[in-house]
Amino acid sequence: MGNVELVKEWLSHYREWAAFIRHNGELIANYQKEMELEAAPAAVHYGPELKSGGPADSMEEQAILRKEKLQARIRTLQARAQKAITRVRAIDGALSAMDPVDVELVKSRGIKRMNWIATTAAIGYSEKTCREKYKALLKSMACMIFGDGI
Repeated sequence: MGNVELVKEWLSHYREWAAFIRHNGELIANYQKEMELEAAPAAVHYGPELKSGGPADSMEEQAILRKEKLQARIRTLQARAQKAITRVRAIDGALSAMDPVDVELVKSRGIKRMNWIATTAAIGYSEKTCREKYKALLKSMACMIFGDGI
């Protein structure tokens, strides 16, 4: 996959990544709060029969295993968030270097995924002009993000 196609793919995921970034911190905070919960101590059993520990884990062991799983989830979320942040910032940086009409064209077609008729109506150019300009803008973004053509 070339860098122009990669830019197109990144643009198509931009909204999802931005939403993930916004909600990721809250999700991680909830996992951290859940890790702080202490396991309930095992209930004391009084009676004539003897109970062995058996193969089941104690509440404390289950809490430790749960905490390890939550820590792994947090690490995974943090790594995914870093990847999404890097990509969203790259797109934002490229968009900030463009003219407002060009930004609207890229957002309409690439991010909002509008069809060409709706895109041309929003931009005010012919469909042919929009298609040509969009193709050129994708190449320009690939240059800004990945250094293509330098």
